Order: sequence, then C-alpha cells, then structure tokens
Amino acid sequence: MSGGNITPFAVTIEPSGQVSHTGFAKLRRNHLSRAKVASLSRLARQEFARGLTSRRCPGTNPDFASGFIRASGRTVTVHGSCEPSFTKLWDTLERAVVLRRG
Repeated sequence: MSGGNITPFAVTIEPSGQVSHTGFAKLRRNHLSRAKVASLSRLARQEFARGLTSRRCPGTNPDFASGFIRASGRTVTVHGSCEPSFTKLWDTLERAVVLRRG
C-alpha cells in the first residue's frame, strides 16, 4: 500500500517462494511452496489479461492508501474498493501470506 496517512507497506513473494515485507505489516508465513507461487502468479496474470487496470474509485477518502499489485512487469494500483477483481486478487494474496496489519 502507498500514499494516504497510513504507514505504507509492501509484501514481496519471490519466484523461489520466499516472502518478505517492508513497513507496517506482519506475516505469519515467510515461505510459500513453488506450487502455491505458480498458482498465485497464474491468477495475477489471468486478472491482468482480463483487463484489470489502475483506478481511483469515486468518493474514496484521500487519507486512505492505495493498494497495488505488481506482477509480470506490470503494476495495477487501486484507490478504494470499486474494482472487485482487484479486491479478490488482493484478498487471495493476503490469505496466502497470512498478512496481519499492525
């Protein structure tokens, strides 16, 4: 996440399965299986291919951070919750690493 008045954080899942983070986030998993990484990568590529694009959702409070997903050399940033496919992908990634904020 970036921007807003919330301390930003980033979570990185390497092709090897190593999971790391910066900023204000806690992870319960620091490694994923290669099969899980392949599955997550496939899902991200599918969503990007279906036309997932960056957006700023109407009525979103500017104090809240934007979420971003970077995969296959592309970054999609969404500010708000008006993009269901982004939210679904984000939630899937969050569950994979068992992300806890704070």
